[in-house]
Amino acid sequence: MDKVLRQWGLVAGEPLVYDLDSGEERKREGGLATLTSVRNVRIDYPFVTGTSQLAELMGPSYFPENQIGERYFQRIRFVVGCDFRLFPSNETYYVQLIAPPTQNGIAVLPHPDRLSFPANASTQAPVTKVQIDEYCQDALPEGFTGIWRTALELDCGKGLPRLEIGQSLPCRPFVADIEEALGTNVVEIGYIY
Repeated sequence: MDKVLRQWGLVAGEPLVYDLDSGEERKREGGLATLTSVRNVRIDYPFVTGTSQLAELMGPSYFPENQIGERYFQRIRFVVGCDFRLFPSNETYYVQLIAPPTQNGIAVLPHPDRLSFPANASTQAPVTKVQIDEYCQDALPEGFTGIWRTALELDCGKGLPRLEIGQSLPCRPFVADIEEALGTNVVEIGYIY
């Protein structure tokens, strides 16, 4: 993923790397060079601005061009791992945990953050219910359960793109590069927090 972000001009400095294995973040000294496995890791890339790629990736701004200044990503965060994570609820949709994941028929207790559960390949996924506001029925793809293991978060801060609810990123080559790096199709979800 680092290679993709650099290829698209989205790396403005060395990222910070955090181990998430216990559900609590522990900063890993030495950054990306120390990663030998990616069991449960978060990589935080610094604020990036001034690159012409931002408008291409996100499309036009929600605000008139003369009012926004340079486009930016406040934060780019990549989380990869095997733990089950609940998608954060917001004003558009709410993910309710109905039953926790299980391992050999026994409920798995959440990490201290209460939004993630330790897991491995044989852990059964949690059961959830996703509630969506009536005006946002197209915001989530059909079948989305609110559970995830890997995510790339592109945080635009107050530099909001003019994307409609449920709209995919306009720059499909960028999405294709992400999918190639991950070896799978991605689910695109945008929200305002």
